[in-house]
Amino acid sequence: MTAELRNGDVLKVFHALAEKWQMSSEEQATLLGIAVEEYSALSKNTDQKACSGLVHRIAQLADIQKAAEAIAPIGHSKNFITRSNTSAPLNGISIREYLLTKNTDADIETLARWMNSIIYG
Repeated sequence: MTAELRNGDVLKVFHALAEKWQMSSEEQATLLGIAVEEYSALSKNTDQKACSGLVHRIAQLADIQKAAEAIAPIGHSKNFITRSNTSAPLNGISIREYLLTKNTDADIETLARWMNSIIYG
């Protein structure tokens, strides 16, 4: 038997990522692919069961941060996230910018796969 994840549980992880990536509330909502009002409602309903889409999105974002920490020199994952990169799929923009402008589930999955390919080949 597994416990249900609540909004508060998954948002705790997400807020840690958003703080590392220095994202405003509006950027956080964009990263989650939802309107600011919906993000505010999620934050207020911390005891509500988290939807599977939200859990999956935040898990992928955490994987991206984990990969950045594995790729970048120790303590420099923030620079790796914010520095522009010419490799596909980034094509000259930073990971942070990619996440804010190409934030569909498919785009995030593409980025996570690319980053994991750097680590694992």
